[in-house]
Parts: sequence; C-alpha cells; structure tokens
Amino acid sequence: MRFDLTTPCGNCPFRNDRPFGLRADRVREILGGGKGKAWWPAPSFVCHKTVDYSPPYTISDAGDEITCKRCGYTSHNLNDVENRYCGECHLFLDDENYVGPDAQQCAGVMLILHREKRPNDVMQLAERLRLWDPSKLAADAPVYASTQDAIEGVPHARDHGDH
Repeated sequence: MRFDLTTPCGNCPFRNDRPFGLRADRVREILGGGKGKAWWPAPSFVCHKTVDYSPPYTISDAGDEITCKRCGYTSHNLNDVENRYCGECHLFLDDENYVGPDAQQCAGVMLILHREKRPNDVMQLAERLRLWDPSKLAADAPVYASTQDAIEGVPHARDHGDH
C-alpha cells in the first residue's frame, strides 16, 4: 500500500462538499466512532480509485493452472483451479479482495483520523517506517471536520465554524 495521496479524490466519500451516500454504519466501520473498542478505526481504508477490482488470480488459457496475484504461486492442481484456491496462501481466492502494490490509503480517511489524532494501524506503521509524512496532507481539503460529522453527513459550513 502507498501513501502518496494528500488530498481526497473528486468523489471521495469523506468529502464534505458533495454527497456520496455512505451509510452511517459503514462510516463507523471505517472511521470508528462509538464507545470502547468501537471507537477505533478500521486497520486501513484503500482509495476506491486505486483498488484492483479484477479477480485476485489468473487462470491459464488452457484452464489447467491458477496463479495467485497475492503471492505469485502457480498451482497445476485442477481442484485448486476449480475452487479458485491458493495452496500457498491457503485461501479461497473468490472470497478475497486484492489490494495491489499500487493501492493508496484514502486521503479523506487519513485527513479525518489525523485531525482527531486517531491514526489507523496502517497510518501508524507507515509513519514509523517513514513511508508517510502526515504534514504533507492538505489540511484545507474539503473533508468532514470529524468522525461524528462524517457519520451525520454534516455539510462543509460546520468545518469553517459557520454554525
């Protein structure tokens, strides 16, 4: 996963200047927001424009082998091909989402969580490994002022103190 995005994309669900329509419960899953453990955000959230939505495997033209995109393992076992199974990862690949090497952490999520001093797991790790510098985030980007504002869908006027 990469951390090159500093501002949310044009239709980021965490922008406060245009509707996107995420349900409140989904926003809570991503940003956290509640009591106790529910307050913690999801470990990561990938920008939807950088996700590889193709299957996490390839099958040979002859249909006799499957290659896992996660680990690169190729199996010639016809049961693995039929069941879309990776013997190296021990996963049924149809049940998995594939986040490729070019996937980016969502800038909208990073902005909100950084503002609240509640970075998710991948943000913390990336900062410690110097893969991400939070000071490069566009602080004036049009995102919700807080997790609660995102859950409620509060418009941008609140972000600027115009109650």
